[in-house]
Amino acid sequence: MVSNIKLGANIKIRRKELGLSIAQLSTATNIDKNVLKKYEIGMEENPSFDVLSVISKVLLVDIDWLTGKTEVRRQPVNAYSDTVIKEILDMANSLLG
Repeated sequence: MVSNIKLGANIKIRRKELGLSIAQLSTATNIDKNVLKKYEIGMEENPSFDVLSVISKVLLVDIDWLTGKTEVRRQPVNAYSDTVIKEILDMANSLLG
């Protein structure tokens, strides 16, 4: 079982480190921003592996770090390249105006 508080804190920490808003992360992950807000405050329980995988790819961290199972922030093996992340963020910014 995932610690909702640790997951939420790690999502928020990494999102802010990357300079992303909730809206940008929502666009990049295709996860509703209200759901992401709930993750960040620890109110959304037991995200699926697919959800964790998408969030970890966009935030460029390992799922184990994201969920608090390790303190090591390894980049996921199948993470999106910097170019793809930039394209996703550019698209998110253009959609947000």
